[in-house]
Amino acid sequence: GFVLNALEEKWQQMYELAKKYYEHYGNLLIPNAFKTINGITYDENGKNLGLWLSRQRKYFSSLTPERHQLLKQIGFVLNALEEKWQQMYELAKKYYEHYGNLLIPRAFKTINGVTYDEKGENLGLWLSNQRADFSSLTPERHQLLKQIGFVLNVLEEQWQQMYELAKKYYEYHGNLLIPTAFKTINGVTYDENGKKLGLWLSGQRTDFSSLTPERQQLLKQIGFVLNAQEEKWQQMYGLAKKYYEHYGNLLIPQAFKTTNGVTYDEKGENLGYWLNSQRQMRVSNSEHGILLIQIGMVWNIKKNKEEIQNICIQYNIDEEINKIILNHISIQELIAKIEFLKSHNYPIVDEKGKLLDIFSMSSINMKEKYGVSLEELIYEYDIKNEKEKGA
Repeated sequence: GFVLNALEEKWQQMYELAKKYYEHYGNLLIPNAFKTINGITYDENGKNLGLWLSRQRKYFSSLTPERHQLLKQIGFVLNALEEKWQQMYELAKKYYEHYGNLLIPRAFKTINGVTYDEKGENLGLWLSNQRADFSSLTPERHQLLKQIGFVLNVLEEQWQQMYELAKKYYEYHGNLLIPTAFKTINGVTYDENGKKLGLWLSGQRTDFSSLTPERQQLLKQIGFVLNAQEEKWQQMYGLAKKYYEHYGNLLIPQAFKTTNGVTYDEKGENLGYWLNSQRQMRVSNSEHGILLIQIGMVWNIKKNKEEIQNICIQYNIDEEINKIILNHISIQELIAKIEFLKSHNYPIVDEKGKLLDIFSMSSINMKEKYGVSLEELIYEYDIKNEKEKGA
């Protein structure tokens, strides 16, 4: 192993370590204090490869052409800072290509640009530094960063990202009635690993008055409402109305769930439970209560039955013949329809003693045949009652 030129042998030995490092990591961005035995892992007792590479840069002009060529073959660059910037940029580019944005936490470290790795490069901190130093970066670097979705205002970018998720939810579901705990990746389905869209919307309601007019307008365009409880009530009322228009009553089993107001769907809203809760809250005299009465709401089934029996006696209506209709109609609807028929000189029952078809019609069909909806009938009946009470 005798060699005449010990310095050449030493150089070749360090070069081989550098070559192994390059073959493993794909670069020569080695800290000055990096020591190694195998060219890959740090070893306090190893050769000081980092310091050796620093010296090659410092004395590069005095190296032989052969050494120049050997170093270039393993990715050696004179400007280590430029090389480091390019390395971090490539990691940022991979992150952007995978996630579609550069909204990276400051503490995010990575080796591959996609997954977190405690031993990796601090990509989050690097991006934060690019924002802080953006004005001093070269136009070329500006352009490169913009190509991978780089933004100076991260908070604005985050708001826009959450807004896009909310917009997708609205376009798919038709509302923004999102539980606070709802997380999503695609804006449509729940995902435990997704963005906290429900919490974000709750925050927008709390801070709505302090939002810019532009943000307020954007939110309104996707059905945003400040009073989520009222919006939820209106949504459930819409389902109840569809049920009534289809079936002619609101006698819905408590376990009935639906997405369209007509058919059962296990994944739908619990319409039966909601209607039962409206009865228990006794909101019959409120604005909500009036709306429900207009679509055949029966508040007290027992009392409703007793009052219907009295009406049947008063107008000589055969309960047995009309059993099906009388079991599914509210007292308000029955009386309003009787008043309407009387005012237009229609009989209440036909020659066989059956109630006229109006008593089993949905609001839509009534409007088509008789020119009036149930909502309008109930409204007129309520006004008439109020006048009579006032008199």
